[in-house]
Amino acid sequence: MDNVIQYIGLSELIPGEFHPHLETSNDNIENLISSIKSYGILEPLIVRPKDKRFEIILGNRRYKAASSLGMEKVPVIILNIDDTKALELVISDNIQRKELSSKEEAYLYEKALSYPNTNKEKLSIDITGQRFGKLVALYKTTS
Repeated sequence: MDNVIQYIGLSELIPGEFHPHLETSNDNIENLISSIKSYGILEPLIVRPKDKRFEIILGNRRYKAASSLGMEKVPVIILNIDDTKALELVISDNIQRKELSSKEEAYLYEKALSYPNTNKEKLSIDITGQRFGKLVALYKTTS
C-alpha cells in the first residue's frame, strides 16, 4: 500500500459512514482547533474514494476543525478499501480513546456485527484487549 500524503479540498470530502463520535465535546474540538492553528494538521486524514468524492475514514474531528478554521485543503492518505476494512480501521483507531462514550462504543460494535464479512472472533479479541488496556490505564492513574 502506497501511503502518499496528498492535499485535497474540504469540498471533496464527505463524513465517514462509520464515524462513532456521536457526542463531540466543544472543549475537545476547541483544543484541536487551537493545536491546528499553532502547528497545522500533524496527522493526515485517512480517506477512500466514494461517489466521485472522498469519504473520511479517520480524521472527522480534524476535518471539522479545519473547516471551522476556513482551511481550503487538508493532508490525506487515500486508501482503496471496502466497508469491512474501513470499519476495522475505525474500530482499531477509536476503541482505545478515553473520550469515547459507552454509546459511541456500542455504536461501533453494532456496526461491526451488522457486516457479514467482519471477523467476529478477531473483533472480540481486539475489543477484549482494548477494554483490558483501558482498565489497566485507569487503574494506573487512580492508584
